[in-house]
Amino acid sequence: EQVTMPDPAGDAGISGAQQFLLENIPSLMEQYDTKDVAYFATVSTIQESMLKAVVENGGIYPCHTDPSPFSAFSGALGLEVDDEHKYDAEYVTKLISDKLGEYDMNGRVGGWDKSYIRCELEFLFQYAVDYCDGKVDEVDGLPDVEEVKKLMKDIYGDSVTYQNCVNDQTGEEYKNWYTVSRDMYILTGTARRRWRVLDSLVFVPGCTCNVQALIQGLQASCPRRGAVAAQVIS
Repeated sequence: EQVTMPDPAGDAGISGAQQFLLENIPSLMEQYDTKDVAYFATVSTIQESMLKAVVENGGIYPCHTDPSPFSAFSGALGLEVDDEHKYDAEYVTKLISDKLGEYDMNGRVGGWDKSYIRCELEFLFQYAVDYCDGKVDEVDGLPDVEEVKKLMKDIYGDSVTYQNCVNDQTGEEYKNWYTVSRDMYILTGTARRRWRVLDSLVFVPGCTCNVQALIQGLQASCPRRGAVAAQVIS
């Protein structure tokens, strides 16, 4: 099911969208007569409120639209991260898992164990640096596939897979556009289970830029089997 929430940029503002989520999520659980409903939204500014409502009411939160242990979790779960660890993804991920255990929510919340945005920016920055240092061998304005391969593994991790984007309508393959996937982790407190999320990187002759993540397979990737619906709020 798809539900349209108030536009955070509209008259009600971000607070109006947040209030909608806090009221709508519990009512949907009553409507479906189950807590096994997955909630996903493509708006970053409401993730904290959505995560808070899901955790407090026992739903499923597959992932942030821009997955990262540093986005939404601290505010939604009331975590306190000291200055020494505020950029320590492993430390923050453990804090998140421990807190979810207090809500009996282990296995029902997913995310990346590193920042999605940081991966993109680090990849694009390093590619540009290597280009300026003469380490990149581009032909006809297309990316250096060997450099891409190296940076993918170095930055996204050993689980990374990627391929050129293909137009679903025409079958045309875009040589300067990669879709990237890597492991996602279901936070369980003691172990992390894996599923996949797609990121997307596009290379433009003379410059490199990123596009919005392509999130697929939401319902099929729910942490628990038997989820009756994927609630998409956009």
